[in-house]
Amino acid sequence: MALILAETLPQTLAAALGGALVAAAAVALLGPAMDLSTLVGASAPTGVRLTAGPVLTQALGLAALVAAAVLIEAATSGRRQITTELRAGDQR
Repeated sequence: MALILAETLPQTLAAALGGALVAAAAVALLGPAMDLSTLVGASAPTGVRLTAGPVLTQALGLAALVAAAVLIEAATSGRRQITTELRAGDQR
């Protein structure tokens, strides 16, 4: 199981980091043009500011969720297929 986690962890972290960077870029590019006053029905300051805490929390939470799903999947399906893997090429 540790091998499967070690294989999938770099892709998981890269995807979470990429998502966080895209979210930060979207706020940086689109944030000053956002006017939320029509959505809330009252006057609100124009623009959205980037706060690193929520973005990092969601990115790390996503990475932890994917790692847990990989571990659960490896634990459930790995034991069922071990005999098939061990007998591959056996001509009995």
